[in-house]
Amino acid sequence: MRRILMVVLAGFLFTGCAPLTYRANNEFKSYFVQKKKVLVLSPNMKIFQLTAGGVDQYKDDWSVGSKNFMAAELKAELESFNTIDFVQLDNNVLSESNRRFIEQQNGIFYIVAHSVVTHTYESPTFFKHKIENFDYTLGEELSAFKDIVDAEAILFIDGRNYIWTAGRASLAFLSGAVGLFTGVYVPVPAGKEWLTASLVDIKTGDLLWFNYLAMPGDMRMEKTVRRLSKKLFRDFPKEWRDEGKWEIRKEEGHENND
Repeated sequence: MRRILMVVLAGFLFTGCAPLTYRANNEFKSYFVQKKKVLVLSPNMKIFQLTAGGVDQYKDDWSVGSKNFMAAELKAELESFNTIDFVQLDNNVLSESNRRFIEQQNGIFYIVAHSVVTHTYESPTFFKHKIENFDYTLGEELSAFKDIVDAEAILFIDGRNYIWTAGRASLAFLSGAVGLFTGVYVPVPAGKEWLTASLVDIKTGDLLWFNYLAMPGDMRMEKTVRRLSKKLFRDFPKEWRDEGKWEIRKEEGHENND
């Protein structure tokens, strides 16, 4: 029901958006000329249920399931990069203070990511010079990660999903029907849904590369998460990949999509 509604209402809700391509600062192309160690943080996936009254209710079981799907897909996806040494962080062995620090940095990334999306993807707040001079940072405080793990960059993944209740879906359908007959359309907000990924330099906190997928679909579903993980990293430079592993990964994707 919700998927049908989103197709019907897409023309009303999401017109005028900039092309959804990755953003990168001037150092990105040359950053991995030499092999780098990149810390992969646990995906920060948050899924909410959105009621007819507009109240969002965080769903821990949905969020944990989505995080586990994304973590598994990332591991498979990142294996094809031969100039990057990806290091997975085991949250179970971290101290409480380190967990709080990571949670804080995830929160800062969310705020910065929101600014990136607002000014380099969305109309009317889109600014071309923000893409040409991509200059965003989480701040030098990020360098404290060096006390947790030896790495030169961090990969952040942040996802937001809003699953409508039957009552909200009915409200949106009614609003769309009334709009078609009267010409007066009152949109029912879908919630700010996205999936973002970013490589961030640990020493400076600068965003090296950033990608954004709007309205990613139901991220409770393993198949959806698999599709999204491929889409996030498909524009990485080919010379950074192990072509054999990358071809196998693409074939797996075709098989899973059939």
